[in-house]
Amino acid sequence: MATFSFTCPHCAEQKMTFDIMGVVYFSNHAGCEQRSVAAFCRNCSMSIGFIARQKPQPILNTPDFYRVFQTDGSINGMFIMVDYWPKPDIEGAPDYTSPNVSRIFQQAEANKAQKNWDAAGIMYRKVLETATKELGADLKNEGNLMKRIDLLAANGRLTKDLADWAHQVRIIGNETAHDECEPEAKDVLDLANLTRMLLVYLFELPGRVAAMRGQEEQAALPAPAPNTAG
Repeated sequence: MATFSFTCPHCAEQKMTFDIMGVVYFSNHAGCEQRSVAAFCRNCSMSIGFIARQKPQPILNTPDFYRVFQTDGSINGMFIMVDYWPKPDIEGAPDYTSPNVSRIFQQAEANKAQKNWDAAGIMYRKVLETATKELGADLKNEGNLMKRIDLLAANGRLTKDLADWAHQVRIIGNETAHDECEPEAKDVLDLANLTRMLLVYLFELPGRVAAMRGQEEQAALPAPAPNTAG
């Protein structure tokens, strides 16, 4: 049975062995045959589908690309994976989060999905770093994240409980960046939840309130006079 290694989009295990279940002809791309392939993960038993493209050079000394998938053992490096399904389930940032903070948050979520705990922890802290700098000129020029969090709490933009949460994100993220040991998965998952809640409070809730006020102001405007011309 043909096998290959891949990061599973279901269980997120890296370099996991997949067994080929079925192969059918899909299309031809610039003279290279493409096949639609189904396979399942040996760790979680969930299946994936992907498009495999024949490499430009003949494989196994035969032009028949189908025979690649009849090989016993690993076929890593014997085809090009064009695309695969499903994609990992990665949630976006809360509504009204700025594009720059959203971009960093997506990177943190992607690393979490792949169980890259060190990278995820560092990126969640960077989310907090960037978000607090965007919330006002008085914060942007303050280089110390701890002081920015305290300023947000002092001017009422963070409650005491949320400020404590923010400090927890700061501390865990900082430890992740400087500690040689890999962080615990639970700590990073907690970090992810805390960061999301902070973005909801700092961006989504104010954004929703502003949107509702805009709708109310629009509704309060006098209706335009009817056009009596002609």
